Amino acid sequence: MTNTAGIFSIEITGFMTPEILEKTGRVFEICVSDMVPTHLCEITPSYAMDFLRYETENHLSDDDYEDIMGWQDEDSYIHVSSAMKLKHETEILTDDYTFEDFREYHQGNHTFEAF
Repeated sequence: MTNTAGIFSIEITGFMTPEILEKTGRVFEICVSDMVPTHLCEITPSYAMDFLRYETENHLSDDDYEDIMGWQDEDSYIHVSSAMKLKHETEILTDDYTFEDFREYHQGNHTFEAF
């Protein structure tokens, strides 16, 4: 079995207040996953999503970003079937390129864009 990691763009605009949306426009969480299906309290498999950062439609200053977006940076789970419908990219993992390497690379290099 080949180990694969993915980076995903999850739109969360609908969870934002109108005041936040005035500054941000559309809002996305960028998350990575080791893409190992897990079963929570249901039969449908899910992927664990490790939060990396937010991306917003409108550019925010560093201060605005911290004020507005710094409140929610928790990991989450999403059904596999739903995850595969999101904008995403995958990479093959090896002994020399682990999931931790993948996550670290994408934390420091914003090469994946939400839009």
